[in-house]
Amino acid sequence: MSSNGGASTYEVDDKTLIRRRYFREKQREYRRKIYDDGASIKAQCVHLQSIIAGLQTAKPLSVAPREANDGQVEDQYPSASMSSKGGASMYENADKIPPRRQYFREKQREYRRKMIADGAALKAQCVHLQSILVRLQTAKPPSMVPREASDGPLSWHSIAMVFKREAHRVLTDRQSLITQTQELQSLTKAMQRFVVTNIQPPMSRSNAWQNATLAADPTARNLGKEWLTQHMYHNIHEPLAFLPAVSYGDEYFDVDAQMSNDDNPFACIERAQFTWPGTVQMFRRLMESNIQAVVEEITANTRLFHTTTSKGVFVNSLRGHFSEANRFVMVIREVEEDEVYVCDPQHKQRHFMSWTEVRQISPTHILLRLVTHASHLFRANGRFVSVDELAATRGINLTGIDDGDKDAFVRRELIRRGRADFVPWRKRLMDTMHQSATNYL
Repeated sequence: MSSNGGASTYEVDDKTLIRRRYFREKQREYRRKIYDDGASIKAQCVHLQSIIAGLQTAKPLSVAPREANDGQVEDQYPSASMSSKGGASMYENADKIPPRRQYFREKQREYRRKMIADGAALKAQCVHLQSILVRLQTAKPPSMVPREASDGPLSWHSIAMVFKREAHRVLTDRQSLITQTQELQSLTKAMQRFVVTNIQPPMSRSNAWQNATLAADPTARNLGKEWLTQHMYHNIHEPLAFLPAVSYGDEYFDVDAQMSNDDNPFACIERAQFTWPGTVQMFRRLMESNIQAVVEEITANTRLFHTTTSKGVFVNSLRGHFSEANRFVMVIREVEEDEVYVCDPQHKQRHFMSWTEVRQISPTHILLRLVTHASHLFRANGRFVSVDELAATRGINLTGIDDGDKDAFVRRELIRRGRADFVPWRKRLMDTMHQSATNYL
């Protein structure tokens, strides 16, 4: 199957396949030889150690040439004529060796020389470390006081050393506790400010907005991110209540711009529910991968990214991801007051909150439910921009529109654009999700 599949995929001829198999077998044979050589070397080391131990304990033996039965010295080495003939034949064979085989032989010799050199270096290093260990084990610590007799009184030197050591330990622990206390006090103050500015009553259907804040302190900042995203996650049932009671198989989309009860500029609300072919893992992978290009800060399940658009709109969005069995929730909230990323007074901002829930309703399809709230644009001083500036930012032409009709005209135009952009946005997002899944595979 492997050879047929390779031939059909890469269109490789039989000679190339045979050549590949040959070199693969040669590589396997060479690895087996290396392993066998290593085992043989270890066995030889053990044998040599036993010989050395025997030589150290045994009496020296007289070294004399071994004689044959007839009293003549046994010839233990080959004759010069044999050596010369063998060498000549060997060189003649070497000339007949193909260049490719000779190249691999040289590579193997080089590798063996490298292995021998590495082994010698490791042995030398081991000997050096063993000498250091012996010296450390036998040396006396410089601060060690001579042990006194158990039946005699303690010397003033011993008592002073004990008090000095305990005093040093107490001072070290005290400094560590002071530093830890200061850090906790700073964190407590930062979290108190966070609670005062962020914690609000449960979400209602009114358009009342409250700024989200993040401190500059890293610990307080991470805790603030976790609280902001988890608060939206645990209260997701409130915004999803804006969706009508429709079955999972029905698709629904609506966009509306409402006037708030306290006469502030209108807020835009988008609600959507539809099914897609795919899985929860595909959607989660899409959301987590496409944000990497603009993300600034990452924690376990939060992403913070900020930018300023070409039209002067400051964006500082905090995103939280929550994965469950067959369910994925993504929440987004604009952080209006950030001690790290401060909005320029000349730039515009908007309040923004979004909840997205994805459920696996079948092995091949997912259900996506989305609710977003967005406010009118405002500047850092809290004042909302005029309807003319809003229209210019959104590219809405108000030529010939009376001042009293501008609010209603902009509202209708925003609703019309939102409904017109929904279908292309959904198709583009679905295509991107499937393309991302294909690239991942």
